[in-house]
Amino acid sequence: MSTLSQSSSSSSQKYYQIFVKGFEGRTILLNSSLKFTQNTTIRELKEAVSDRTGINFKEILLIYGTKQLADIYDNKNLKEFGIQDNSNLVMVGRLKGGVNISLKIKLLNGKNNCFLLFALSYILDEEITVNIAEESTVLELKKLIHSRKNLLGSDQMCLMCAGVKLNDARKIKLCNLKQGYVVTQSKQDLSEIPGLIISYDPDILSFDDSHEARAKMPCGHVISTESMTQFLQSLIDAKKYVIKCPAFRGDGRPCETEWDYKLCKEIGVLTLEERQKFETGFEMNMFYQQIGGKQCPFCETFVMKDINTQSTNRVRCVGCQNRIGSYDFCWICLKKWISNSSSPKHCGNPDCESAKDTNKILESCGVKIVDAIANIPVTRACPNCKTLIEHTSGCRHMTCTSPICREKKYQFCFICLQPWTGHNNSTCQVAERQKLQDKQ
Repeated sequence: MSTLSQSSSSSSQKYYQIFVKGFEGRTILLNSSLKFTQNTTIRELKEAVSDRTGINFKEILLIYGTKQLADIYDNKNLKEFGIQDNSNLVMVGRLKGGVNISLKIKLLNGKNNCFLLFALSYILDEEITVNIAEESTVLELKKLIHSRKNLLGSDQMCLMCAGVKLNDARKIKLCNLKQGYVVTQSKQDLSEIPGLIISYDPDILSFDDSHEARAKMPCGHVISTESMTQFLQSLIDAKKYVIKCPAFRGDGRPCETEWDYKLCKEIGVLTLEERQKFETGFEMNMFYQQIGGKQCPFCETFVMKDINTQSTNRVRCVGCQNRIGSYDFCWICLKKWISNSSSPKHCGNPDCESAKDTNKILESCGVKIVDAIANIPVTRACPNCKTLIEHTSGCRHMTCTSPICREKKYQFCFICLQPWTGHNNSTCQVAERQKLQDKQ
């Protein structure tokens, strides 16, 4: 029996979570994702509260214990005041004089109406009302909207009123915004996002050539916000976990340059819902497709086979191995291992397919031309670890990425199935369709 490894690991660094009371009658949790430590400054703490409330950090006073954390302490760190993990603070907003106005904000709905190819459309169907001082800036209005509806960050959104874009630095009263005016929220124009290379060349997916700011990718191809969002969704649907440029080079060959998700996220100006959907989608695709992971049938922990469990299908989850009722289970059918089964491969359950499903795929898969040689089965089992590999593009030289082969850097020929070390194309012969045999 082998013990499975969990597919995630925890960091040794412990970050603080801090509770702040006093905003709208509730307590705000500043959780560990903010990575607060004893060296975090009071100003950084105020800025985090500002991001959650929409109130300028200069207008926030924090109280901890018997101490007011006034502006003169902004550069001091949490340790100096004894603020630690799970500390409780109170925030107080400094009142401004002047006139407040009420604005209606039409929000961008992060749930797209339909994912028609190259035509991602959003519906503005939710509206909120905010009250803000005329002396406040448009950026402060954005932060207030973000605190009320965490869809887009203040640096991701564009605000428009009567077809006019509102500049971040301008005060509300100078934008001629009046009581009851409607302000429309949309995704920020790419030309406003620092660090991007902007181009007005046609979009590689929609071929749109209108005068719109698009991003030039590291490979030189150009894509818009809408096309990037649509493209990421299509990869999730296709069970992909690597983002590669979908365009073609000048010689007609696919580009396939790998794009970094962090850059794609910025170009798509992804909403909170889109980030959650795409990140979870890519992670699950990698978990199931590359790692070959599964869920423990007892506790549902995500698990994977490591190099020490390749020779057996009898496994036990590390997440629940010490819990009452947990059991050894079969990696193939995920059912409880029958105790009188002496085979390391067969669990003893009569309906477990074991090698049957694998052989069915090997026997019935299609054929293709590889390196000008015809009738090569599209799917082969790795000669070393028996993992199924589908040939999608490229030559006969194959590298298996299963855990056991990745450790050994195992490579083989997809045509003759011989190890690549010492391989000679001139003597290479097409291997017959494989049929795996489990030892009883």
